Amino acid sequence: MAKIGHAQNNACYWQQHVDYTMEVSIDVDNFRYSGTQKLVYTNNSPETLERVYFHLYFNAFQPGSEMDMRLQNV
Repeated sequence: MAKIGHAQNNACYWQQHVDYTMEVSIDVDNFRYSGTQKLVYTNNSPETLERVYFHLYFNAFQPGSEMDMRLQNV
């Protein structure tokens, strides 16, 4: 908790903002998703961002995957 309070009071702390819009179609029979995503990222810091990284989880819900196992326990 102390770290969080310190970060909020620190003059060098900037809160970034992101908005996502997604359109997704689900093919339940074939366990497939397809769609598009629009991401609008607002950089509130004085630093220029030269790169933004995305981590995509390919086949995240295939039978036997970690996500598949998690869903069985929900």
